[in-house]
Amino acid sequence: MTIARLQVFHVDDDDDIREVTAYSLAIDPEIDLRSAASGAEALEALDAGYRPDVILLDVMMPRLDGPATLALIRKRPGHGETPVIFMTARAQTGETDQYRALGALDVIVKPFDPMALARDMRALLARGSMTDPMEAFKARFRDRCAIDLAALERLRKDSVRSGDELRRIAHGLSGSGGTFGFPAVSDAAAPVDDALIEGRPATAAELERLVATLREAIS
Repeated sequence: MTIARLQVFHVDDDDDIREVTAYSLAIDPEIDLRSAASGAEALEALDAGYRPDVILLDVMMPRLDGPATLALIRKRPGHGETPVIFMTARAQTGETDQYRALGALDVIVKPFDPMALARDMRALLARGSMTDPMEAFKARFRDRCAIDLAALERLRKDSVRSGDELRRIAHGLSGSGGTFGFPAVSDAAAPVDDALIEGRPATAAELERLVATLREAIS
């Protein structure tokens, strides 16, 4: 059986926990680990383009704790559905449910078994993936909408209403939005796509409608 390679991002302010986690995950040769010592450092890494497959996130951290960090991660384009597993020494049943309600996949309780951490993490990921495939497609499309929205807002700020980048975005969204359950995105992107195909710039109103529709899609 082929074991998927994983980019794992571990966020914890405790040096010793980061060290033992690195040792534990090194048992699995298909795991590439990156660590951060705070929520702020983790957000900087994501903003710089790092795209982990899963984030192991400590709950109790100074200044920016785990739940607050998770809320900010979810606002980052491309990370709306990145699996996040909380790690905490406090995990009563009610607290675990609360963490899941915040958007975490699940919770790993500390102290954990170093020899089983990689296996347990993969088990949680596998369980989390056993959902309606269409929902996974929709989640990825929402992530794409967030990335395209950021690009459109940049282009609009620069008063760009034509060009290859805008055409790529509009053409892609017009053709795929309805497929993934977002017909309003297709409808809003189509006039922009049509204008660029015809060799004329999109109107400001057409771009405003597309931007507003993408905002609604990812909200």
